[in-house]
Amino acid sequence: MFEQGRTYKRNQLHKEWRGDRQLQQQGGILTPRNQPFIVLVTGPEGRHYGYEDKWIDGVFHYFGAGQEGPMEWKRGNRAIRDSGKDLHLFEEAGGGLRYWGQLDYADFRYRDGVPDKHGKKRRAIVFLLTPRQDLVRKEAQTRQEGRQDRRWSMDQGELRRRARRRRKARTPQEAKRLVYERSEDVRVYVLMRADGVCEGCGEKGPFSTRALPLRPYLEPHHTERRSDDGPDEPARVIALCPNCHRRVHFGVDGDEYNLQLKRKLRKIEGPPS
Repeated sequence: MFEQGRTYKRNQLHKEWRGDRQLQQQGGILTPRNQPFIVLVTGPEGRHYGYEDKWIDGVFHYFGAGQEGPMEWKRGNRAIRDSGKDLHLFEEAGGGLRYWGQLDYADFRYRDGVPDKHGKKRRAIVFLLTPRQDLVRKEAQTRQEGRQDRRWSMDQGELRRRARRRRKARTPQEAKRLVYERSEDVRVYVLMRADGVCEGCGEKGPFSTRALPLRPYLEPHHTERRSDDGPDEPARVIALCPNCHRRVHFGVDGDEYNLQLKRKLRKIEGPPS
């Protein structure tokens, strides 16, 4: 669809896709009609309106749309949060838009005190986006090749330190690698910590996995929406059997059960770092 590193002319994109008429001409969110994707634009021009898009610990902090007054959940902002469409990031470059790559929506947070175009302080929406990863495919490939992830042979304490460690990326390419590595560190550590027993109900996983090492099947669950200190954190992730995991997401008492899991995690790991 888009060629990574290629520079496109903005007016061509506007004309071809008929994006949201309210989007900004310097920066902004393009919501092409009848297209399964959203285009995000970042660049230095946005700083005039209080936008400070940047990478932090492998997560891209992207400011929502709205140059005047508090940012609202409408048009492009609502589309990023609710539409489920693919997100493609472009950077302003020499009068055009250079394609960076695809991102996944992880969460959002509010930031107060951000100036609008008149210099007045207001509340801004900041989206937390992670580089597109395919962890399922990666694990399936490992299983097919009969290999065991080296993390499973590590000391559990050392793996926990790796999972909690935060490293700043110097480039977007390095950010992709760091996000993937940390996600895998957390996933394996949480499953290792549970040792085959659901940390929700206390029952053994219902069946053994094919992946090496053979172990009772459990699923990592994020008890909180991903936040600005990284996409994963051991103190926010708990290992659940499929039944407990579905209970959290679909049960009538799912929210209350999730609060119980948070309290259990605090006893296991202590407060998030």
